Amino acid sequence: MIKLIEHKKEKRISVEIAYNSHQIEKMKCINGRKWSASKKLWHFPVKSYVIKELIVIFGIEKVPIEIRDLSNEESLLQVKYEETENKILLQLKRNDKDIEFIKSLKYHSWNKEKMFWLVSKTEENKKQIAAYFGRRLYRGKILGLLKEKVKKAPLTKELHVYEHIKGRLKLIFTYNDSLRMLIKEFPYTRWDSKNKWWTTVDNSFVREQLNTFCLQEQWKQHYYKKPEEEICARPHKDQIVNYRKCPEEYINHLKLGKGSCIMWSDQRKKNHYL
Repeated sequence: MIKLIEHKKEKRISVEIAYNSHQIEKMKCINGRKWSASKKLWHFPVKSYVIKELIVIFGIEKVPIEIRDLSNEESLLQVKYEETENKILLQLKRNDKDIEFIKSLKYHSWNKEKMFWLVSKTEENKKQIAAYFGRRLYRGKILGLLKEKVKKAPLTKELHVYEHIKGRLKLIFTYNDSLRMLIKEFPYTRWDSKNKWWTTVDNSFVREQLNTFCLQEQWKQHYYKKPEEEICARPHKDQIVNYRKCPEEYINHLKLGKGSCIMWSDQRKKNHYL
């Protein structure tokens, strides 16, 4: 029996037959073949050359149509598919035609760090993806590859204020247009699009304005102080054991050299006036 199986999260073609030394010797010549001792069957990578070899060994009738269809190299490019509440995640090998299709979908984006595509979960997008990829789609976990964020997103009506670099504050909060407009009025305010937070100057005026806003709008405010680093004074040379000192003979040599230069300069001046 020849069929498709999933072995160690990889699609493989399995061959389970009665003992036949002639057929087994031919299967051993196929690149990528493996014997599963637990399942008592041979399995091969899903490649066009494997399918052609199996057709030669067993005949076209023994190889199912669904496997024969995979002999097209383009269809061998499997696409891992996962749905979340609002997004469709697609992970696949690089293929210009596939990328061109994904870019034609509405609200698509590429996750460069984890190498997968994000598409908005709409009925139109789902139909187009199913129609284009067809049998190449298979469900798998992609979201598990993402690391949890170090800082938790603040709850509604919460302002998190972090002491950033010297003289700067970092502000993290859920979107609020009134607070956003207030922060934009502060001097030297900057929006960090990568980390999704605001930074502004740290002074009494800014802190008072933030406190006033939180009191009026009934927001919770959390301050996070930057941990103080111990500053050690630079040690004096007398406090350092085996501090390097210039040997006396070197000092005398320098003095002698300096004196000889002065004497040579005085002699040159005398010769000039004679």
